Amino acid sequence: MTDAEALMQLKKSFTNSSSLSSWLITSKDGDKSPCAPGSHEWHGVVCTRGTVTGLRLSGLHLGGTIDVDALVSFRRLRSVSLASNNFSGDLPGVDRLTALKSMFLSDNQFTGALPDDFFSKLNHLKKLWLDGNQLSGPIPASIAQATSLIELRLEHNAFSGELPPLPPPALKVFDISWNDLDGVVPEAFRKFDAGKFGSNQYLCYVPTSDRPCRRAPTEASSSRRLTTADDLGAGGAGDLVIVNNCKGAFGLTDLMKAAAEVIGSGGLGSAYKAVMANGVAVVVKRARDMNRATKDAFEAEMKRLGAVRHANLLPPLAYHYRKDEKLLVYEYIPKGSLLYVLHGDRGVDYAALDWPMRLKVAVGVARGTAFLHTALAGHEVPHGNLKSANILLAPDFEPLLVDFGYSGLINHTQSANSMIAHRAPECVAGHLVGAKADVYCLGVVLLEILTGKFPSQYLHNAKGGTDLVMWATSAIADGYERDLFDPAMMAAWKFALPDMTRLMHVAVDCVEMDVDKRPDMKQAAARVEEVVAGAMATVRERQQAAGERPGDAAGSSRSSHAQYVRDGSMQRITSVGERSSRRGSNDYSYGIS
Repeated sequence: MTDAEALMQLKKSFTNSSSLSSWLITSKDGDKSPCAPGSHEWHGVVCTRGTVTGLRLSGLHLGGTIDVDALVSFRRLRSVSLASNNFSGDLPGVDRLTALKSMFLSDNQFTGALPDDFFSKLNHLKKLWLDGNQLSGPIPASIAQATSLIELRLEHNAFSGELPPLPPPALKVFDISWNDLDGVVPEAFRKFDAGKFGSNQYLCYVPTSDRPCRRAPTEASSSRRLTTADDLGAGGAGDLVIVNNCKGAFGLTDLMKAAAEVIGSGGLGSAYKAVMANGVAVVVKRARDMNRATKDAFEAEMKRLGAVRHANLLPPLAYHYRKDEKLLVYEYIPKGSLLYVLHGDRGVDYAALDWPMRLKVAVGVARGTAFLHTALAGHEVPHGNLKSANILLAPDFEPLLVDFGYSGLINHTQSANSMIAHRAPECVAGHLVGAKADVYCLGVVLLEILTGKFPSQYLHNAKGGTDLVMWATSAIADGYERDLFDPAMMAAWKFALPDMTRLMHVAVDCVEMDVDKRPDMKQAAARVEEVVAGAMATVRERQQAAGERPGDAAGSSRSSHAQYVRDGSMQRITSVGERSSRRGSNDYSYGIS
């Protein structure tokens, strides 16, 4: 079939094709290709070196079907645009166009589901726009096989189910908003802005989404008793109250039947990891000494905390109320806490915690805490328990703060034991705890990140660990800041010493003994933001000077950091301040208050 014949066959499959009146074979042209010298112009046909390489037919009010057999006959066809027309029915077999690099089918009326293997043969496709149609069903898992795909637009359709676990490896532009998806956005997709997943009622962009991640089970299909925070009258001491729907609907019975393991204990009580029958993993904390507030006040506060949304906060999912004990339920975060990564097993996560990653953690902690000081401004101390055990790390090392906002619920007699903010100098001196106690705790966390040492400030009797506040204050006063920094970090990032020093000065200002000289949280967070922005700019400049692409794995510096860790040239400090041999357990992997 000649190119001219293929175009005519394609035209026959269209309705309302008057805009393609120039598509005809004249006696003058004969069998001449539409791209041959002297041939008349064929509207929308793109020619390169005498062959058809593209079709630009957008907005021509075309309807009917798309004859893929005709398109397949163009051996060098690389781009097809049929957007903003009136095509309907199932999407044509564009997966047969294996040499195609771009396909634009936006704003038509295509319906139906994409075949499971839809993407498996599109190895050369770089751009696919299917937005503005009525496509349904799941996104095929074969999407990950489209190895060249850079742009994929699927917004404004009716796709349902969960996203596949992996996107195409080269994907840079992605939009799945305004569909009917549910579940949780897989970690590999979270490099894209949360807005690209918006307007999917049951899809959660963890941890910032405020929408339920699963459709509520029907009454006929569920025998569990479920209490929601909006219907507290139906719940009692025997059930679970959901305050955050992001992990779906579950009840106390589900937790009781779940496989569970103890993962730690702390000031508030013990913590367990529970994996329910549906595969959802949660952490259940058994909290003692939470009797300061009445039942109604406790329930109102838990509902408020469950509704808090920020990229660096992990709010509770649910609670179970009993007079003598409360159960607090959180999403399980596999990587565990900053405490464990810094002071536990010296594995791949510690090796990855180089200077840029520590900057990411530091600024995330500052942002999350500053947000709390706005969202919970009425609290005596908005977080109240900021320490590395309560900073969980997402797979990309984004920090997630937990156990915030409980200060007003803890018995006064137990506050000093349970809440780290009550160990700020002003509280130890007998003054009431205030918002700047959180600033002190932020300073301690920053010192911990920079030095890699366990702070004695976390221990009630201050025995064990390192008094980071005294050490850092004295070293700076004597001009020995360089001695403070974690050797594993310094070994590979010596050029960043000025930025490390600036962040150290922010930390020391935050742990100022005189509370009146201490910055407030807004000021402290702004200073951290400023230092981190400058430090990351320095890292990028260094990468560019070394011929590395910004965003790469930090090249030689990161490799040197990992090598230093592998060499085992530094002993670790455990959470009780003692030198440690390699752990065989995960006891410190999750934040325990």
